[in-house]
Amino acid sequence: MYVLKVAGFIIGGFLCLAVLFITTNTIKLTIYSRREEIEIFKLVGATDWFVKIPFLIEGAIQGLLGGLVSLAVLFGLYSVFFLKKVHVIGLPVLNIAFLPREYLVSILLLGLVLGLIGSFIAIGRFFEL
Repeated sequence: MYVLKVAGFIIGGFLCLAVLFITTNTIKLTIYSRREEIEIFKLVGATDWFVKIPFLIEGAIQGLLGGLVSLAVLFGLYSVFFLKKVHVIGLPVLNIAFLPREYLVSILLLGLVLGLIGSFIAIGRFFEL
């Protein structure tokens, strides 16, 4: 069980890094495509945070939607492959349930936080905090 837990944490860590990488690159591409608008905002007198906040919100929404999609896929796989009980020769052996609410909320919050961190990395490199 210990080896499975460690392997789960390692895979989860790689997935978190992948989410950060994808979010950071997506926000960078958005920033580069709106470079001229950002320059106009700066010339008109917009503060740095006035320009940065939409990108932070976009990263948070991307992370939250990523968490929602992953939970939807998990629930779809759960409903297709698992019934409420697994039977062996007519006897109920395992009672398989979906994730508890605490896990669902933590997955959504982790997606939100990873999206925010990814967008902070992207705007930090572009705006040179």
